[in-house]
Amino acid sequence: MIFDKLENYKTYESLSENLQKGFKYLVNDFTLETADGRYDIDGDKVFALVSSYKTKSYDEGAFESHKKYLDIQFVASGEEFMGVTGLENLSPKTDFNYENDIVFYNGDGPLIKLPTGYFMVLFPQDGHKPGIMTGDERKDVKKVVVKVLY
Repeated sequence: MIFDKLENYKTYESLSENLQKGFKYLVNDFTLETADGRYDIDGDKVFALVSSYKTKSYDEGAFESHKKYLDIQFVASGEEFMGVTGLENLSPKTDFNYENDIVFYNGDGPLIKLPTGYFMVLFPQDGHKPGIMTGDERKDVKKVVVKVLY
């Protein structure tokens, strides 16, 4: 897992060409006016999912992980907690869905606050629970999840 401000993205570009393409989209193409939806960056190798939603309680969320893609999860506006832990601390509650590249888990992990302008890169070994409330009220969040072929 990597956690940082978007302004520091160049530190991580050298990890892979696909990761670099994802960061370039966030820096050069995405704006707060970008509508919710899917945006192809490099076909199925790198694409962005833009969504607007209200945060949820910890109990409403679920840990998940992916095998084919890593995530760059960027909070464009608002803030949320993200639960993050190693898969060894979780137990699968669903079978792996190959079509959607996702499996859900039971378990717990520490919360990290993602304020506006911050991102996390989540690798296949990183169980993550996104979209969690940072206080007592649900808040609006606009987020970009860039899916990067691993």
